[in-house]
Amino acid sequence: MKGTEATAKYETAITGVNAKINTDNSVTVTGTTVLADTVQISVDGSNYVTASLNADGSFTYTTAILPAGAQTIHVKAFKGSTVVSQTTSVTIPTPAQLVV
Repeated sequence: MKGTEATAKYETAITGVNAKINTDNSVTVTGTTVLADTVQISVDGSNYVTASLNADGSFTYTTAILPAGAQTIHVKAFKGSTVVSQTTSVTIPTPAQLVV
């Protein structure tokens, strides 16, 4: 065959989602997307909020202060009508009791 070309297919993806508990019990969620226009994050089924998406595909979002216990974090990346998602979880520690 003369003049054949190989075409690489790129798909929207989310990689490397990390959730770090901050000292005030908020959580900073970071990760990277491939070919996404928008990233949205939800904690335990709350309304989705839009995260800051950088030109290199990395994103970051810091939640409000979360209550003690297990928290499930859902991340969705959008490119047109394509939606991909990833889930991670953290456990917010119970505050230590004060000793008087």
